Amino acid sequence: MFRAAGSMVSDYMRRLYASQRPGSTHVPTYMRASRAICVPLLHAWLTMQATDARVLVLHPGSRQLRIGLATDAFPRTVPNVIAHRHKTEHRDHCADASDDDDFEHAVQALEAVLRARLRLSKRRIQSNARDLVVAYNQTVVPEAADADAGPEWTDVSAEPAVLVGHKVPLRALYALHMHCMRAVCALYAECMRAVCVLYACLACMACSTPADHQALHLSPDTSPDYTLYWPLQRRVFNTSDYASPRHCIDDVAAILVATLADLGMQRADWMPLAVVLVIPDTYDKDYVEAMLDMLIRVLQFAKVCVLQESVCTVFGAGLSAACVVDVGAQATSVACVEEGICIPESRLLLPYGGDDVTRLLARLLRRNAFPCPIDLHRTPDWLLADTLKLRYCSANEASATLQLLDCLHASPAGLHRYRFKAYDEPAYFFPAVFRAPVCPDAASAPPNPVSPAHSTHSEHTTHTHSTHATRSGHTDHPAHPQHTVHAGHTALDDAIVHSILRACDHAPSDDRLRTLSASILLVGGGHSFPGFAHVLEDRLRAHHAAAAPVRLLSPPRDTDPQMLAWRGAAVFSQLKIAGGFWIKQRDWDLLGVRCLQYRSLGYFWSG
Repeated sequence: MFRAAGSMVSDYMRRLYASQRPGSTHVPTYMRASRAICVPLLHAWLTMQATDARVLVLHPGSRQLRIGLATDAFPRTVPNVIAHRHKTEHRDHCADASDDDDFEHAVQALEAVLRARLRLSKRRIQSNARDLVVAYNQTVVPEAADADAGPEWTDVSAEPAVLVGHKVPLRALYALHMHCMRAVCALYAECMRAVCVLYACLACMACSTPADHQALHLSPDTSPDYTLYWPLQRRVFNTSDYASPRHCIDDVAAILVATLADLGMQRADWMPLAVVLVIPDTYDKDYVEAMLDMLIRVLQFAKVCVLQESVCTVFGAGLSAACVVDVGAQATSVACVEEGICIPESRLLLPYGGDDVTRLLARLLRRNAFPCPIDLHRTPDWLLADTLKLRYCSANEASATLQLLDCLHASPAGLHRYRFKAYDEPAYFFPAVFRAPVCPDAASAPPNPVSPAHSTHSEHTTHTHSTHATRSGHTDHPAHPQHTVHAGHTALDDAIVHSILRACDHAPSDDRLRTLSASILLVGGGHSFPGFAHVLEDRLRAHHAAAAPVRLLSPPRDTDPQMLAWRGAAVFSQLKIAGGFWIKQRDWDLLGVRCLQYRSLGYFWSG
């Protein structure tokens, strides 16, 4: 039925386009793919109408929150931040860490590796590149830019106590989205226009930019009156910036309520919904328990299902087994999944991510006399450094040349354009450069509890007391550790190799090793610069030269790697097997967090 209806809509769209463009032989891409678009739309809409309780998929992260119905094509992505107004400045900003000897040694190691790779590829090396960069940047004079090109600041004339959500609510877009879905389902004559408008709306709803968010778009003149709070830090609750855990959980709930309100949902609308909560592989028990309690008792959703990130990612990619490498904003996780089950011994959490690259880039720019003053405690300056990372950072040797770049900087004095030269580039393969934090609080932030792989891995790196397992032996105490163990500043390629080897400890043959080595799935938004996957694959092949072939898999076409876990959770929620993992309020009231022991996929819960 769905295929026949999709074919009817597809043929109608082509005939309508031909009537509007007589004599044209070119068919646009969205017309050629109309059948592939219409069939899943019809299937999703009819499935949603036939289901009594719709499913809301929730994937919280340290920087972004992805939320949306399981039948939506894209999730809604919003910054996971809230701003509180205060009368006086009560939080002391720490000074940026100066360039010490350790940082200089780490940067010199990066430069040596870069020169070696340039020689290997027979590219020209500029020995005085840094001197040329510093000499040029010291002579740069800022240029006044057009005010219309600057950002639109959030209006705080009413002095709101809390800023959360978007400046323009998305109720109108959400209503248009529902209208278009009904039009597609009924196969109205205006179906072609409805499908096009629908996908435009979905793309607009999915592509959230920091400029849309009230808290991230405060004017430099008014920002001292507000303090930004990020409730999650390195995939657990941010206890360093909050007076109590209760305040942190309240902010998480406030962000969720504001996001649902932007989508046109009130409490009566979301109470019948079921929720799929995506949690980290190396989960924190207190975090999971608090999130479930908030969703079930505070927000009063009908039922909740808990899934691990790596399992959802594999579902979203359509694979049966893979080594999932998730490079996030503040942490990087590595885990191996086979037949829909995350192998506990393979889980690793590395305490660095995209934000650390942003901080490193800011330090390298200041080291090279960057003409624009950058204070990463100011939101506009942080967004500027993050934008420079996304626009100009590269792991491609061809880009490691002296370049003339430019940027816009917003300050109380106005909007100015700066031209500068740059040469250095960051890397994930020498994490020693991340050891000197921009703020001392970053080093004292509580990390996640770790899996047995952390304990074994730390035995090689930080000499912690833990149970060691080898391919020829077995663990004496397979239970999860009850204390926090740091994985150390381990290079990403070393962590991937260690995770795969740990996953194959008790395998009867080398088939699992070959499968996982040839199915390394790279996801997340912390590696969004060119050449990263190529360099990582080269380093992994050096490790696996005599063991197994290495191949990095890219996400499915037209799929954002940051949304793959959300899509996998949406796919799982529509399967019949998902019915055995829902936690309802009566289950939670009776057993509490213990119900996860028998209502979790693969029985991963150890509490």
